[in-house]
Amino acid sequence: MTSLRSGVKMNLVKRLLSKYPNTIIILFITLLILFFAGKRSYNTKILPFQSITLNCVMYGKQLFPEGGGVKYAPIVKFPKVFKIKFGFLDGEFLEGSEVLIKNHFLRKKVFGYQYVNESLIIQPTYIPPWISEGDAPGNTMWFIFPIGIDNKRSNLWIDYFYPNDYDANYKCEEIK
Repeated sequence: MTSLRSGVKMNLVKRLLSKYPNTIIILFITLLILFFAGKRSYNTKILPFQSITLNCVMYGKQLFPEGGGVKYAPIVKFPKVFKIKFGFLDGEFLEGSEVLIKNHFLRKKVFGYQYVNESLIIQPTYIPPWISEGDAPGNTMWFIFPIGIDNKRSNLWIDYFYPNDYDANYKCEEIK
């Protein structure tokens, strides 16, 4: 009985594929796109064609490593205030990014971002010119925007070079 059912199912699938191959391919691609968009929207809390703009102000002061910077982590003084806009697929620094571009961590104000769980993470992939190829990667600065219990992105943690610590903390407010 089971082999009869599976045979009928396979026969049905073969008939559908032979009769409507283009429709099935278009339906499959559409479902993949909807899955990607839905998953990214769920994790980032940003819908397609929507954006959020944050005004971030440094909370406290920036922490610097003892003994100063090294080749792979020179001292970078972060801006006290900056504005950043997150779209569905990319983000953009609106104000305050000059120090990051000047110090070779971003090529331009528009950047891509990743998400881990519900945190947005900016990790520059540009390797500064003072780090030669084959050396440790130059993408060791992370901007982490976690979502808080209030379901807003009210904090920013900048982690630069050493994992599991932070170098600057910002309080952020959404601008409408």
